[in-house]
Amino acid sequence: MSTGCLFRLALFTVTAVWAADIQPLDLKAGLWETTLTVQTSGVPPMSPEVLAKLTPEQRAKIEAKAKAAAGEGPKTTVKRSCLEERDVNKPFTLVFGGDGRGCKQTVAGSSATKREIRVECSNSSVKGSGTIQMEAIAPGNLKVTSQWSTTDGKRTMKITSTATAKWLGPICELHD
Repeated sequence: MSTGCLFRLALFTVTAVWAADIQPLDLKAGLWETTLTVQTSGVPPMSPEVLAKLTPEQRAKIEAKAKAAAGEGPKTTVKRSCLEERDVNKPFTLVFGGDGRGCKQTVAGSSATKREIRVECSNSSVKGSGTIQMEAIAPGNLKVTSQWSTTDGKRTMKITSTATAKWLGPICELHD
């Protein structure tokens, strides 16, 4: 999962879940600035189908890149995103993997200020799991932490992240 998209998944790529026990987070609509820090370790798992297509040199290159990225330490990015008014009061959860990708999420806790989501994904050979915790410290201040692990039995990659988001104002004007 790329550094740039992790927090967007956690906050802004949402789907409504109309369950009575999932409360919407107390957040303001408008423009948000997110500071995301991601740390990785290990080597990405690969299915036997992918491994069969790679030469030993290609495998070594992937492993070397993963080790080098982990050795660089945490990576921090800052992005701006919009949370639209129509989405503020919806009890939302995340979209993982799309249909047929073998991901299941469970809302382990939900209130106006806190949300915990557990995710488990698997296909025939690669399995992963993680936890996302969101805390609306105030309607204009959000903290998100996540821990992920994915493995194929031989290679394991772990990803941890923290994000802080602050509300900048009610008008969403994004500039590149």
